[in-house]
Amino acid sequence: MTVSRDNIERVFREHYSSLVSYAKLMLPAEEAEDVVQDVFAWVWDHRFRLPYLNDERELRLYLLNSVWHGCLNKLRRRKNDSAHRIWFKDRIEQQYSAYDPDNDPVIRKLYTEDIQEQVSSLLSELPDRCREVFVLSRLEGIPNRRVAQILGLSLSTVENHIYNAMKHLRERVQKK
Repeated sequence: MTVSRDNIERVFREHYSSLVSYAKLMLPAEEAEDVVQDVFAWVWDHRFRLPYLNDERELRLYLLNSVWHGCLNKLRRRKNDSAHRIWFKDRIEQQYSAYDPDNDPVIRKLYTEDIQEQVSSLLSELPDRCREVFVLSRLEGIPNRRVAQILGLSLSTVENHIYNAMKHLRERVQKK
């Protein structure tokens, strides 16, 4: 077989779909097509140095082998890219974790104290009984029925105090 554009195109038409199917066993369709096209581009660029082009059987084996190695290279690159991205992300997180307030116990304590002061200030604005009901129910986690028993109130009175406290807190927080 002579090395001509027509012969290369014929080989391409005859083998392209089977080579893409073969590559799809290892890669997604789009990447499989890229690999096969890269192989044919390489064959075209090196057509004068390839003795395989004269023997149909040898050419087919050469193409299969080239597609196989192309797929493996693509998979290796993908694995290396993924490993590099993970390493880079970890490196950035390590480097800048010192600036993250959630990782700094001093800043975390200041935030906690600041929030506690704000909550205490807002709760101090509530009437005594309303504050007492709210603290027992919402901050200490005691069920409303039990709060009613402890304070000698009806369940509906406890629920009204909680509703009023929540309404007051929402209004005050939205103003800030």
